[in-house]
Amino acid sequence: MKFERQTIKFKIKNVKFKKKKKGFTLIELVAVLAIIAILSTAFIPKFGNYITEAKKVAVLNEAKTVVTAYESVRHKLDNPNDIKIETLQKKDMPLNGIAINKIPLNFSVTSCQNLMDTENYNFDIDSKGKATEPEKINDSTSKPSTD
Repeated sequence: MKFERQTIKFKIKNVKFKKKKKGFTLIELVAVLAIIAILSTAFIPKFGNYITEAKKVAVLNEAKTVVTAYESVRHKLDNPNDIKIETLQKKDMPLNGIAINKIPLNFSVTSCQNLMDTENYNFDIDSKGKATEPEKINDSTSKPSTD
């Protein structure tokens, strides 16, 4: 038995093969940008609030430092009532050489104690990054009813 070699020819149409494109289409990029924009509008206000809260914590830490320094020398002072922070920063005082940047130096120790009393007092951070004078919170739930 003899095998013959047969040639089979296929007709190949003149077809242009499309190469796979690398990258993203314009619609895909626009969709991703829209998702990022929606997410950023949801999280940016919260992020700003976190920054404000962190600044308030820094103020509270400095207020605690001032109150602790005051308590350590209260017995040595002639007039221990309403001592200013600048008095505690003088020579031979506990805050000498310690930077107090978040609280104005004209604040009294009582103001620093009020800053630390976050349940009854509220304060804000001004444009210079310093604490404002603490304000008493008006708590309507503590008032007795007149019924």
